[in-house]
Amino acid sequence: MKNKFRKILAFSLPVIAAASFGLASCGNGEDPNTLKLELRTTAGADTIKVLQNLAAKFEKNEAPKYGLNVKITVNKYSGNYAALANNIKSGFSAGTHPDMAMVYPDAVAEFIENGFAYNLEPYMNDPEIGWTAEDKADIVGAYLEEGRQYVIPGTYSLPFSKSTELMYYNASILGLELEHPKTKEKFTISANYLENLTWEEFFEVLCPAIMTYNDANDNSILKKEGTAGEGYAVLGYDSDDNLFITLAEQYGIPYTKVDQETGEGSFLFKNDEMKAKVYEWSEYAKKNYVLTAGSTGKRANDYFKTSQILFSIGSTAGSKYQWQQGSDVRVTRIPHAKDKDPKTIMQGPSMAFLSHKDKDGNINKDRQKASWLFYKFLAEKDNSLTWAMSADYMPIRLSGYESPDYKEKYNEENYETTDYGALTSRIANYVKEVTPSFFTNPAFKGSNTCRTQVGAIITKAISKDATKAAIDEQFDKAYAECIKDAK
Repeated sequence: MKNKFRKILAFSLPVIAAASFGLASCGNGEDPNTLKLELRTTAGADTIKVLQNLAAKFEKNEAPKYGLNVKITVNKYSGNYAALANNIKSGFSAGTHPDMAMVYPDAVAEFIENGFAYNLEPYMNDPEIGWTAEDKADIVGAYLEEGRQYVIPGTYSLPFSKSTELMYYNASILGLELEHPKTKEKFTISANYLENLTWEEFFEVLCPAIMTYNDANDNSILKKEGTAGEGYAVLGYDSDDNLFITLAEQYGIPYTKVDQETGEGSFLFKNDEMKAKVYEWSEYAKKNYVLTAGSTGKRANDYFKTSQILFSIGSTAGSKYQWQQGSDVRVTRIPHAKDKDPKTIMQGPSMAFLSHKDKDGNINKDRQKASWLFYKFLAEKDNSLTWAMSADYMPIRLSGYESPDYKEKYNEENYETTDYGALTSRIANYVKEVTPSFFTNPAFKGSNTCRTQVGAIITKAISKDATKAAIDEQFDKAYAECIKDAK
């Protein structure tokens, strides 16, 4: 039996108690000159402790180096990222918003629109407190570029918790011999075959071949009933939003666009080419080739665990939901468009920075400077890697992938094939391969609504009773909502 890697990240500093929502009071004999900052996040109960310990370390060891007396409260918001963004915006008028928040770029675009997000480049480039040239070169380029994808020049968010999508499957299907539905020739499912799948091959060859095999062998590989419900399909996709956006990017179909001179965003997704693509997927759903979380009301991993789907496309940061005891789960890149380069969506929240005013009504530069210094501390190699490894996010620094701790934890040879550690190791190796294919979309006022609305189009299309007329109506509704929100 292999020696299993059981290293546990240890944190000896005291944990800051998560405050009830809002900033901490000035009581308890605290120095009235203490500069108070808040970081607001949706991080889970376990991972938030990592942030709290890092905050304590910064207060004690780092802030004094800059002559700062800082108290950082790391608050957990119980809701999703969209709800967190709305919660932050609701606090703008009263000044109860945080100094920093882990949100998606679409939310940052709205913070810019409201006049609270600020350009970080003066701090990033400061000769005394900024990043060195080596630091900038070490941060994954695509992550930094995401923070510049806004309607005005500058960097308005910085990377911290990054992930992407991949396709999970059970090793039991490897070696399965199937019959090509057209040529009738035999072919075998291999890791290399899955790694190079196009959507055309997936839906026109693999799906019908699997269905034929499954029907002939008493549903031996694909269960038509299970604990998750009556739904079943060859493929499950966890994000209806991401599915629409990824298809548009992969096939080169217009989705959104920002005018670099005016800073205005445009909604381009309501076009004949995109409609035709959605119609195709609607027909695939009727053949039980695909289901989505939006169309079923259940996460794809629920179906994956009960063998009601064979392939599950979801986040790299959600691997624990795809695995169960005794399962040998493998990963590969998601299928891509035929005759085009692979494209993989980059996701995960970034760090947003929000301004506050002092008692005289001026922008409080001390809070901005302290926020930058705290982030700079969090983004150091060891600290950012501690965070990434605690939550199975991708390292934001290139050097993180070469760290001995990272290589040890994510060395597949240290685990049994059915260990959860084997799955996370496979993912860690996967993300290095797909990083060159990452893409992002520009964020602007209304882009968050656009993401939600195109997801609703997929949800409608994948429903078993969907018609072209109903899909067209959903396109019209989505476009109207986007235009309304952008005004």
